[in-house]
Amino acid sequence: GMFGAIALVVLLILFGVYKYIQSRKVTQMPTIRIDEGIPPEITPSKEALKDPTVLRRWAEVQADSSSAENWSRLAFAFHNIGELENAIQSLYKALEIEPENTRFHFQMGHFHKEIGNNKDAIRHFERYLELNPESTKSAEEVKGLLERLRKGEE
Repeated sequence: GMFGAIALVVLLILFGVYKYIQSRKVTQMPTIRIDEGIPPEITPSKEALKDPTVLRRWAEVQADSSSAENWSRLAFAFHNIGELENAIQSLYKALEIEPENTRFHFQMGHFHKEIGNNKDAIRHFERYLELNPESTKSAEEVKGLLERLRKGEE
């Protein structure tokens, strides 16, 4: 009766409070499917977190991890301080949200090329061209890059 109803309300309130506290915690980066040789979690080094741009971008991602742009900006911040594996991981998160985004594939191709991972660089550049069939200056650039990368793969 009355007691049961009150108990239920109290439980619901407690559950709501618990859920709210959970949601406020800094979320652990969800792991994702990745290319070869890149650790699946994004863990900014202590050095990285001293960089004001990385810190700001990291906070933005924590505030809204569903924004591909936030992840892309974090990727660039990592790239600027030379943390390429974290840059690649962050860009993967962006691609997971917007898999058809040509800019992300273009960037990912370059990131992989920089770490000497030609196979994945080729994959992302090819995807970029598939999604971007009209001949643009960057499409021409990518075609040239692909030719050189494929030669290196032989």
